[in-house]
Amino acid sequence: MVPRVQHKPVQAQILVPPRAGASCRGWQGAALRQFQAVLLIFVLFCTAAGADSGWRVDGRLILPGDSPARVLRIAGAPDLRERLETPRGGAAGHRWYYSFEGYNARTVILTFQGSRLVDIRTEYD
Repeated sequence: MVPRVQHKPVQAQILVPPRAGASCRGWQGAALRQFQAVLLIFVLFCTAAGADSGWRVDGRLILPGDSPARVLRIAGAPDLRERLETPRGGAAGHRWYYSFEGYNARTVILTFQGSRLVDIRTEYD
């Protein structure tokens, strides 16, 4: 005589992301936390890489809002100075160019309006 085996019905599990405020437990919670950490690092990296808002010279930082005198004190005289004009020929500001050669060849372009630095751009050659 063959013994009878009782089978239990199998229930399917549906993986649902946790609702706001719910605790994350098990591998699903660990995977979610890991994904959030990677996403945060990615966003911070993209923001930092895209932000060309300052220029570091010998450990000192030049930022928008600095005066031309402070920039001269930190970075020295520019390689080229360009006067910016309005459509009617009036003074609109200045653009200073600092060129660097070698392995990381680049030109740093500082734009002044009035007596304040308003833009810092780096163009790589």
